[in-house]
Amino acid sequence: MKERNFFDIFSNVRKEKILELKNRIEKLGIDLSDIEEKFIKGSGKGGQKKNKTNNTVFLKYHPLNICIKYGRARSLSLNRFLALRMLVEKIEERYLKNPSLMNFFKKGGPMPMILEGKTLSENISNETRVMCEEFLRKYGRKPSLAIVNYFENSPSAYYMNIKVKKSLSLGIDTKVYTPENKTDKKYFLSLIEKLGADDSVDAIMVEKPLPDGFDDKEFWDILNPSKDVDCLSSVNMGKLFITRNLSDIESSKFFVPQTANACIKLMKYYGIDVRGKNAVVVGRSSIVGKPLAIMLSLLDATVTICHSKTREIEKHLKFADIIFTAIGKARFIKANMIGENQIIIDIGTNFDENGKICGDVDFDRVREKVSAITPVPGGVGPVTLSLLLNAVVKAAYSRVGSEGVRDK
Repeated sequence: MKERNFFDIFSNVRKEKILELKNRIEKLGIDLSDIEEKFIKGSGKGGQKKNKTNNTVFLKYHPLNICIKYGRARSLSLNRFLALRMLVEKIEERYLKNPSLMNFFKKGGPMPMILEGKTLSENISNETRVMCEEFLRKYGRKPSLAIVNYFENSPSAYYMNIKVKKSLSLGIDTKVYTPENKTDKKYFLSLIEKLGADDSVDAIMVEKPLPDGFDDKEFWDILNPSKDVDCLSSVNMGKLFITRNLSDIESSKFFVPQTANACIKLMKYYGIDVRGKNAVVVGRSSIVGKPLAIMLSLLDATVTICHSKTREIEKHLKFADIIFTAIGKARFIKANMIGENQIIIDIGTNFDENGKICGDVDFDRVREKVSAITPVPGGVGPVTLSLLLNAVVKAAYSRVGSEGVRDK
């Protein structure tokens, strides 16, 4: 939309109403150039003029990914005004729920924005709790989860303990398997096969890292894909790499790596649009880096994967619009390695020299240069956990043949 035509385009609307809307837009810091406007044919009652002319208005506010379609009036200018007013109301509603969004998107607002994941995580967990209650009421049992973990002092074990506590609080029966023998691969494979065939187990999670030689094709092939809620199996990973639409993932046609999924959900929650943006993923693991790159490409981002052999990694980082770090090195990304006003999604979970949990990014120094950044802990981690447990319940419903279980 073009601001210079703001009053002219609403010719059928009283000027005081136009001025009121204009003031609301200015107060919210909305840039009209961020609003995409299209005119399409109407449908339903209204006669020839409404149904055969492009009188219906479609608006999309790209920073928050909010869309409005309106075409009830016969007048195009009135439809444009009402559609814009509805869009502004939706933006106001989003700002009320997340006041920090306004600071992030408003021109000249304070920076950086901290992309905390706790609020989104709580929303997903509340939905999961309701799903668990409905499952128990309908089938007389709770959804069940089996977790296999070999190393009790690894960074992933930190999240595993939170995972167990959270799953139990939501109404999921959870059991942890910690094999004593760390070199017996045959036992590991037999355990995975046994859990996959056990009707009392709805979902399986295998914590990384695994002992040397365990995380291979033999394990990936034997893991039951219908219980593989974190997408470690060959079947689920294969589906991810050949899918053409993100909607297949969002409709839960198969499970995806939930850490990568958490990054996508968190960006959508904050209205971060990656379409056409340069996204750099630092890390190429099969459970985060590679699947995240695929999912970002499905959102029309231009993706570069960096890794330990990448030469002059700083050049790639400084050119990026959005940086995703998943390398498992405490505070590896320094302020002098990045550009200005970028968005950083820190996926790393590490222990520093003092035993404190931290990310891959030197948060305290990097935050001074970026426009938005996720904290560690409290960013991607909580969303990953909530999505994993939500997937457990979906796996349970799927196994009993329930219909209509949608992605929340």
